[in-house]
Amino acid sequence: MHIKPGAIWSRYGIWYLSILLAFAVVAVVYVWRAGRAERHLVEAEQLLARGDYAALPDWLALPEATPATRDRALLIRARMALARGKPDEAVGPLDAIDGDGPRAVDAWFWKGRTLLAVGQPLRAAGWFRSVVDRRPDDADAHRWLAAASYDLGDHKTSLVELREVTRLDPDDPRAWRTMALLLKEDDDLEPARSAYEQALHLDPAQPPVRLELAEVLTTQGQYDEAERQLGLCSGKVPEGDRLEILARCYRARGDREKLRSLIDRASARQPNHPGLLHQAAQAEADEGRTAEAIALLDRVIVLDPYRSAAIYQRGLMRKASGDAEGAALDLARSSELKATLAEMSRLNDEAAANPEDAGLRVKIAGLCERLGKDEMAAFWYRAALASDPENLGAKSGLAALEGR
Repeated sequence: MHIKPGAIWSRYGIWYLSILLAFAVVAVVYVWRAGRAERHLVEAEQLLARGDYAALPDWLALPEATPATRDRALLIRARMALARGKPDEAVGPLDAIDGDGPRAVDAWFWKGRTLLAVGQPLRAAGWFRSVVDRRPDDADAHRWLAAASYDLGDHKTSLVELREVTRLDPDDPRAWRTMALLLKEDDDLEPARSAYEQALHLDPAQPPVRLELAEVLTTQGQYDEAERQLGLCSGKVPEGDRLEILARCYRARGDREKLRSLIDRASARQPNHPGLLHQAAQAEADEGRTAEAIALLDRVIVLDPYRSAAIYQRGLMRKASGDAEGAALDLARSSELKATLAEMSRLNDEAAANPEDAGLRVKIAGLCERLGKDEMAAFWYRAALASDPENLGAKSGLAALEGR
């Protein structure tokens, strides 16, 4: 039988094409299956962003079972646990991530977030510091290290980290505002003013920031700009606090007419605001009405027994009016409060250098209580517990405050 050469080639050609087609099908199936895990991962990320947690675990099953996507899927599972307010459920996935793999540093970051969520800022700070050491341009790592440091009472480190945040992410108004608050607490007024102004430049709709800026401007003697800021936040912040700063502006400029008008209006609307009453007392003293000033200061000190400036001023007036005994009591009490404040400031600096010293933080909390600053005392007791969860002084001090 004679077979034509073309037929042989045709038969081999079909066989060859069949093999190519089979390989192509296998390749397509392989690519599709490999891409399926990636597609599930993308969908899971979108569900996490939308807060659709019910459907999310189903989309994570395949990526977690696929080596190429496993660590990324575990990170999403941990982030979901934190977003749901269940940080304990984030621990397992984070611990399962390859410590030598490309997602290891991401896992460190989320371990820090998890520890911060369960009230362990000291351990959290260690993880965040590891992240910034490896990735110095990671603004989020600096941001969260600042938060952990703040919770520990280490405001110096917090300020350093916030400066890094504003350098790396200069369009974050919250970072600028927080930095301004810390600078204001340190009486570093010019940088505080600049930080407040940048925060408002980025987000003008921040009335409390305008109030804080106005206080800084008034202390700096920039009364016109302070008044402008106070006008812009009128009706959007506590009115007594706003009027107190405005009264300080009027008094500093010697504008007695405006000051008297403001005090008369405020006495009806804010009769028990210690700051406004103190401004009224100073106005009376400026006009030589000592008895009226003392009476107003009496009211101030009843409302705020820890206002050292008012106690000191009343002591001087009592001395001038012949009340030597009352003057001595006031001046001694004022000196005691000032000394306590100075000691607290000194210990604050010491605490920044010793983030693991719980006893030091308990001491600061006690000083805060002696100054009538209960909220600040609670902060320092919590900072002590962050360093030592079993510290009895911090536990009892915090319990006493919460029971008041």
